[in-house]
Amino acid sequence: MSAAQKRVLVFGAGRVSGPLYEDLAAEKDVVVTAVSVSNSKLERVSQLCPGVRLECVDITQDADGRNRLIAEHDVVVGLVPYSLLPDIARACLSLRKHLVSASYVDDDVKKLHQQATEAGLTFLCEVGLDPGIDHMLAMRTFDDIQHRGGKVTSYQLWCGGLPAPECADNPLKYKFSWYPRGSLHACCRGGGYIKDGQVEHIPEGPFLVESAQDLDFIPELKMEGFPNVFKPAYLTLYGLQTVENFLRGTLRYKGFGAGVLGLMKLGLFSVSPMSLLQAGSRGVTWRKFICNELGLREDISAENLESKVKDQAGGQSQLEVIKRLGLLESEEIETKGTPLDTLANFLEKRSEFMFGPDERDLVVMHIEVTGSFPDGSREKRKLDMAVYGDARKHSAMAKTVGHTVASGVMLLLTGEITERGVVLPVSPSIYRPLLSDLEKKGISFTDRKT
Repeated sequence: MSAAQKRVLVFGAGRVSGPLYEDLAAEKDVVVTAVSVSNSKLERVSQLCPGVRLECVDITQDADGRNRLIAEHDVVVGLVPYSLLPDIARACLSLRKHLVSASYVDDDVKKLHQQATEAGLTFLCEVGLDPGIDHMLAMRTFDDIQHRGGKVTSYQLWCGGLPAPECADNPLKYKFSWYPRGSLHACCRGGGYIKDGQVEHIPEGPFLVESAQDLDFIPELKMEGFPNVFKPAYLTLYGLQTVENFLRGTLRYKGFGAGVLGLMKLGLFSVSPMSLLQAGSRGVTWRKFICNELGLREDISAENLESKVKDQAGGQSQLEVIKRLGLLESEEIETKGTPLDTLANFLEKRSEFMFGPDERDLVVMHIEVTGSFPDGSREKRKLDMAVYGDARKHSAMAKTVGHTVASGVMLLLTGEITERGVVLPVSPSIYRPLLSDLEKKGISFTDRKT
């Protein structure tokens, strides 16, 4: 290896990593090492980029092996579950190595800011899709309005990973691109936003999907959305402490919320252990579960059961979702302790809820920003991004995360990023070259001003 070559260590070889490895492997003076506990995932990296060095290491068990690899490289990339990032960050601090990650920054990583700054290190975090591209597009727009003497009064972000329209062929019009239980449980979390200067909170439970609103910024897609958890830290990060309206939300196709709400009303989203669903139980069927939840005899006729389910779930459309999902059938199911875990396991095994090799996904992001100016005028900005995956190659999620992380790595290697400490992509010196690089990679945005 020549002195001019830079060495990048990537922890993770999962679903979103392909474009990252391709981008880095294509750089003339960059040597890449892939680390995973899965040999099959490493083999896929090798097929995609034959020149990448492969290391099969379980970093949760082998700290010495992890640290040996970190010490051999210039920049470390964490494409692993966010819970593993603090240990990687602490190791990078100890071994004096830069770090790049698409994960949210938690308190354990934030605490390293001062030490990383003093060590001359950059821990560039939240450089994926959401968080990542959302930060950069928002800050570019905020800075533009403020540099012209304006004040940002309203901000909305809607973002979602969806099946492409032709692949939205199941009752919920949604497919799992990550941990199914996590996708489902997210529907139960609370939400929040600022409206007319007041913080509005949505409690945990069914209230989030009940709040789903129709969205028509891409009319042909027929989408709906509901708010994410409100985090005041965003106001500080964006410098919007006095903003009048603020919302960050999740996109789904229209009908998702109503379908999920019907399942919730039948107790299927409960995370409480249930004796009927005790792991390893035999002879349990969805019909038996539903009858138990509704206090019905198991020998009830199919017609009467459907009538009871229709009333409980909320109507005919909810009943149709439940029937299409097979939740009134008498086939034995694998029990997982709680209704939600049993449902997630059941749906994960249904092919229509997973992406097939010839199917593609879609990532949509829509941002609306309103600014007011000293002369009394107002300006509304609408920013849109729609990225489709490629069947049998890279998903849209992989493109938007992998390419973004790779661009961040290269900005660090070339010295264009000079900020030190725990850094997010919210300053012009980072978001300008990063967004420009993404456009060259085919991830483009429209920006309309009215």
